[in-house]
Amino acid sequence: AIDPTQSTDLRAAAASLLGRRMDRLDEELSVLSSLLTPQTPAEVQSAAVKSSGRIGGARVSAILLQQWPSYSPTVRTTVADLLLARESSAMDLLRAIEAGKVAPTDLDVQRRERLAKHSSPQVKNLAKKLLQSAETNRQDVIDANRSVLSLTGDRARGAKVFATHCATCHHMESIGAEIGPGLVSVTNWSGEALLTSILDPDRQVEPRYLSYTAKLNNNDEIFGIITAETGGGITMKGLDGKDQTILRQNLKSLTCTNHSLMPMGFEQAMSKQELADLISYLQTAH
Repeated sequence: AIDPTQSTDLRAAAASLLGRRMDRLDEELSVLSSLLTPQTPAEVQSAAVKSSGRIGGARVSAILLQQWPSYSPTVRTTVADLLLARESSAMDLLRAIEAGKVAPTDLDVQRRERLAKHSSPQVKNLAKKLLQSAETNRQDVIDANRSVLSLTGDRARGAKVFATHCATCHHMESIGAEIGPGLVSVTNWSGEALLTSILDPDRQVEPRYLSYTAKLNNNDEIFGIITAETGGGITMKGLDGKDQTILRQNLKSLTCTNHSLMPMGFEQAMSKQELADLISYLQTAH
């Protein structure tokens, strides 16, 4: 499992056999912990996570959560599902959120819903408290700009606003790049929903669109979203729209920023009329 010269499939199969020997749990847990690094293929990391679930307990939760910032979206999903499977580990996940070690937006909407509707009253109550608190972090900004919704937007001006502020990452009609999520479906969104997503992009961000910083062994840094993973490396797409593949052997560290690639602060970059124009454009584009 720990031999990088072996195939990814063989390493993952070996990792999946760990966590069974009660007389060697300390040793096997140490091996499993050592596999939770960005230099290890995602398939092997995921197999190690699942095997650690056989051991369970607070010690395993602590190990899994300690490495959280370095997990790719694929591995994060595996870790989250394992922690959500038991009441005690779900509480460990929530305490990590409460301590600021895990951001609520690191979990997708479905897993946040699982926490908020958990069968355990203790988990459910704490989840609702923490997740509701997270959703109000930018609510004051949204409320301060709610008058935008009463303004009459101009589609043509909105297209220019889109080209200036949004086209770096989003594609609509013939404008922009395809880095962030496609926007075809937002034509059906209400003005309220669009205003919220523009001013609070972290609120409903999908984990695959969270940004990461990859530091290489030569100390170069690459910033962007992870678009693909293989046993040998990861592919990241930056704000220039170009894919860059990084070999795992060249990867010194991988850290999630806990934020969407889309920045905060558009209320400072646009006037209220420009926000209204942008919303008008998004609702009528095709």
